[in-house]
Amino acid sequence: MKKIETHLHTAPFSPCAIEYPRDIARILKKAGFDAVIITNHYRKDIYEYWQERGCDPVDKYLEAYHELVKYCKKVDIDAWLGIEVHLWRYNVGDVYGPMHEVLLYGIDEQFLRDNPHIYDLTVEELKELCDKSGVLAIQSHPYRATSRPIDPAYVHGYEVYNANPEQNPPHINALAYEAAEQHGLIMTSGSDFHKRGDEVSGMYIPTIVKDIAGFVECLKDGSARLIQE
Repeated sequence: MKKIETHLHTAPFSPCAIEYPRDIARILKKAGFDAVIITNHYRKDIYEYWQERGCDPVDKYLEAYHELVKYCKKVDIDAWLGIEVHLWRYNVGDVYGPMHEVLLYGIDEQFLRDNPHIYDLTVEELKELCDKSGVLAIQSHPYRATSRPIDPAYVHGYEVYNANPEQNPPHINALAYEAAEQHGLIMTSGSDFHKRGDEVSGMYIPTIVKDIAGFVECLKDGSARLIQE
């Protein structure tokens, strides 16, 4: 089996992340990972931050991805493209919550270029776009205090184990697992990596899987296994 990190943020694109791709590759290698999916935050405020500095936000996102690919390749780790979209219109109060954040698996670079303002979508619109594009929409940490679970009709799955111990204690993860099981949703687990020491979860997938399309198929057919440590 291959060990894959499914939920990971890199500095400087994700402002809450501490580690840069050069160090992340070494950290993941030491922890026994064979693959990683970059899922930097993609929020309206982050988009505007880079835009105000004269940068194309999509270019900056992909720059982080390519940098991770470069350093992971040096330590024999596959790095694949993903994203964590923040659907800002569901906020109550400040930008951080409560909110809907959705991990997208199966995207490619053209998907991002075609949908630079994807954070403006409703959950219904996002699900329709993902279905049309062959992309899986998995809600991140749906029962976290700063989140609200999305109607199961508008996602393909829930992240049922998020390893952030402060924001996702065991009972929060248990609620996500129970809801996913009840509604027949895809289940994922991930470290929600931001800094050294976070690299404690992820998933196991068949060794034969060589790209993000293969990972998506593993989620669909149930051959991916949760890591709940």
